[in-house]
Amino acid sequence: MNVLCFDLDGVFANFTKAYAQLLIKIGGNKLPYGWETDPNFPQSWIWERAVGYSAKDEGVAWKQYILKAHTKFWETLEPLSHARETLMVLSGRQKRGDQVWFVSHRIGENAHLQTLSWLYEHGIDFPCVFFAE
Repeated sequence: MNVLCFDLDGVFANFTKAYAQLLIKIGGNKLPYGWETDPNFPQSWIWERAVGYSAKDEGVAWKQYILKAHTKFWETLEPLSHARETLMVLSGRQKRGDQVWFVSHRIGENAHLQTLSWLYEHGIDFPCVFFAE
């Protein structure tokens, strides 16, 4: 038996795209041309500030759109390319006895339930999710 651990955002789920779209909705488009298809975007961890969004813009995105349960932010993230196929392979590994764990720092109301739902929808029959900082 193997224990396999994976992050979610940026590995299977496209957090950056959804978060960027929220920032555009709140503070206008300050992102570089072609950001959605640029494999090198973002180039820094705190890219929001680097492209010109304020702490206020970030706060609104988190408080009004991500942290509240009714938004279902985590549940509606787009899968990254090959995420579904990879998750289905991992689900098969679970059925053969491997433990597959997903570790994330997602926060907000119902973040855990939304994450379980997202994983199930995208190919994991028995998702196991741990939250950590």
